[in-house]
Amino acid sequence: SDTIEGFKTFLNEIQGNFYDEHCSSQTQFLVEKGLTIDDMEYVLIFDRLSTDFDKIRGENGLTSLPHYNQKTNNTDNTDKEMLKKHLKVDSVSREKVLNLYSEDFIIYEKFK
Repeated sequence: SDTIEGFKTFLNEIQGNFYDEHCSSQTQFLVEKGLTIDDMEYVLIFDRLSTDFDKIRGENGLTSLPHYNQKTNNTDNTDKEMLKKHLKVDSVSREKVLNLYSEDFIIYEKFK
């Protein structure tokens, strides 16, 4: 499909040092500030963001999860599901993603 071919092209581009801050690993933001995950007081996992946020909200005087960008998410869930399935069966694409974001995956496994 066009979606899968586009995704493969995208992976090749970012693997070849194409830079766009939207493609950076999460750990890159820490590295740029001279920090590690151990310097963080809290780690919130997106998969359970609301639950994780509830745990720290009272300690920090927050009443609700702030929404800075309330733009409608236009991501097509059909494409998202197609790419998830693709990564399960295409070991080349899966390995590229794992290599590009290896530190992020290590941290995710540690805190999930």
